[in-house]
Amino acid sequence: MNWNITNNYEEANHHPVAVLNGDKTRQVLSITSTVGSTIEQNAVGSTDPDGDSLVYSWSFYEEHVSYTRTVTIQSSSSTAVKFEIPKDAGGKTIYIILEIHDNGRPNLYAYRRMIVNVRP
Repeated sequence: MNWNITNNYEEANHHPVAVLNGDKTRQVLSITSTVGSTIEQNAVGSTDPDGDSLVYSWSFYEEHVSYTRTVTIQSSSSTAVKFEIPKDAGGKTIYIILEIHDNGRPNLYAYRRMIVNVRP
């Protein structure tokens, strides 16, 4: 970790800041939705304190959720994505993970999680 061996901020890479739907905190966000609806998520405003470019990856997190089938995320490597709530997901939860990493040395990562509570 370069920031441990230098007093100069510019000589070390720093973690990017992942912004989820305008929220800049590190909190897990939660929304409620209905079966068949289309959910839009975005990482607009995410930044890197060193000015490095960012790489985005969105994924469906299958562990520790009640909905265990696949959720397909459109444009999963862009700042904005869409996915449809499956017809058999009523009464279940779906977790979507935003992963961002920079192109600094070494690559550093930031994560955000969205929990979608699907009404029955």
